[in-house]
Amino acid sequence: MSVLVLVDDLVFQEKIRTAASAAAIPVEMVSHIDAWTQGLKQTQPTLLVADLNATHADPLEAIRLAKRHAPTVPMIAYCAHVQHQLQEQARHAGCTQVLPRSVFVQRLPELLGGR
Repeated sequence: MSVLVLVDDLVFQEKIRTAASAAAIPVEMVSHIDAWTQGLKQTQPTLLVADLNATHADPLEAIRLAKRHAPTVPMIAYCAHVQHQLQEQARHAGCTQVLPRSVFVQRLPELLGGR
């Protein structure tokens, strides 16, 4: 398993990195759409994660790109629990699972470890 993550928030980068390390899962963090596209093509990830509040890239564009380049790879996105419209847009763009940030953090070991 390898994980490609679109995130520019340092706190969430560390949370994801810590959980991935504990599960011995390679993770690549990117914050720009060019790096995301390159990661999709070169790393052949088995899981995609996107912060819907990323500021250095359009997360919805990232989801659409992922669906074109890696249509069978599951994708998890997260954002504030009150951002219902953004959650729906992510689902419509093709995201497999959209979670509130708090649930994402709580379930992160399970999501990465498959437990």
